[in-house]
Amino acid sequence: MNNDRARGALLGLAIGDAMGAPTEGMTLHAIRERWGRVRGFVDPEAAGTDDTEYAVLCARGVLRGERTSPPGSSPTPGWRPCARSGPGSTGPASAR
Repeated sequence: MNNDRARGALLGLAIGDAMGAPTEGMTLHAIRERWGRVRGFVDPEAAGTDDTEYAVLCARGVLRGERTSPPGSSPTPGWRPCARSGPGSTGPASAR
């Protein structure tokens, strides 16, 4: 995979995540009742969630050649800032 395709995949993930973030945790009925079918950004302050952040961290680790850490071990260097920052420090959906 070349860099343009990888960037495109991450960008598509981030856009989809930002579009879907306001509906996270809602039932299909509740989503349809509030917005109908979501076809664009429904929140003027759209932002990605921790899902985007974790995908970017994973991609950075892959690019650096880092291996994932086994359960119970310390996280790889790219994950340490997130691990230290504590709950609610990832994305807006995590704070809900």
